[in-house]
Amino acid sequence: MAFIRNRKLLIVTIVAVLLLLTQLDLDNFVSIFDVTKHIYSLNFLSRQTKPVICVLVLACNRPSVKRCLDSVFKYRVLTPSVNFPVIVSQDCGSHPETTQVIKSYGDKILHIHQPDLSAIITDGTTKQGYYKQARHHAWALKQAFYEFKCPNVIVLEDDLEVAPDFFEYFAATLPLYLQDTSILCVTASNLQAKPGIVNMSAINLLHRTDFFFGWGWMISKKVFKSLGSWPKVYWDVWLGLPDERQGRSCIRPEIPRTKNFGRDGTSGHKFFDDLVQDLVVSKDFIPFTTLNLSYLLRDNYNRRLSQQVSESKLITNLPGFELGLSSNKYKEGLSFHVLYHDPLEFRLLTKYFRLYGKTWNGIAHSMYRGIMTFIHRGRRIYLVPNGEWKGYDTDVDLHI
Repeated sequence: MAFIRNRKLLIVTIVAVLLLLTQLDLDNFVSIFDVTKHIYSLNFLSRQTKPVICVLVLACNRPSVKRCLDSVFKYRVLTPSVNFPVIVSQDCGSHPETTQVIKSYGDKILHIHQPDLSAIITDGTTKQGYYKQARHHAWALKQAFYEFKCPNVIVLEDDLEVAPDFFEYFAATLPLYLQDTSILCVTASNLQAKPGIVNMSAINLLHRTDFFFGWGWMISKKVFKSLGSWPKVYWDVWLGLPDERQGRSCIRPEIPRTKNFGRDGTSGHKFFDDLVQDLVVSKDFIPFTTLNLSYLLRDNYNRRLSQQVSESKLITNLPGFELGLSSNKYKEGLSFHVLYHDPLEFRLLTKYFRLYGKTWNGIAHSMYRGIMTFIHRGRRIYLVPNGEWKGYDTDVDLHI
């Protein structure tokens, strides 16, 4: 009887401790008691005091998810300072071939299934795939944050391959993200990153951008809780709405840290062929955790960017500028800026410089405070709004 009483007392004590721990706000570090028995059994955490960023891989019916996961496990070990437990969330029911690939990783991952496979009523013009993506993202993120107690999550889709320093990049930017409340997310992508448009020698250069874009992005539980009700479709466009962005920006790299290989995606072949297949990706390992990245903090970055623009030369005649480049009038290393007066002029300039200039919520890819920076014929260029910056015109979107 004494043994039974002592066992009951032990159980009651454990339950009380667990209930107490659920009241603690450990947003940046995960205690062994904060994770479920599933994560504990997979030994996702090697030390209680190590920062944790869960890697959430969203899969569906593509066995090529193996390419994504192989790159994750190949390069995760290069950044041991942070724990990166891997959760694979599978939609589309039980696709046998894909399921077999995922299960082949055994206890290296936690495999979960999006349960709602009901038909979706669309608006009649939007592909159902976009609705399913929104539903899957919402469910999987809630599982990661609330069921598995992840303090921070990197979202990867099954058609993304990560670069050697992918995890190093996120480990280094995590302290900035947690310190600077003006940061919405950290993304590993840059849709402007075509040859000749980015500086391939500036492999460690990072920027801020007001445009939200996925393809390997990190969000904290705190930021996730600050968002409104998840939308039924176009979740990524929704994240860029003023009410969700709340003036916050994302950190992005000059050179992407993910490569998209999913030509057969919801967006179709044309999108991939025109915009995706030629994007460059980092092949090197940059020790980001040893670098001083404080220049990315909002006030520091704003001062730095303002100084860079003011020190650059104003281009008033584009044909004359091109002739000057051809005659070696301008040395390499010089930077220039072009003023635009309205969204249409901005769009025409992006076409001229072969940039992706379509806007959503008034913001174009890689834009920050109305400024877009890129490389043209070996020189740094800034497209800059004329006059005092007053914010984006969210009522004007140009998809021409």
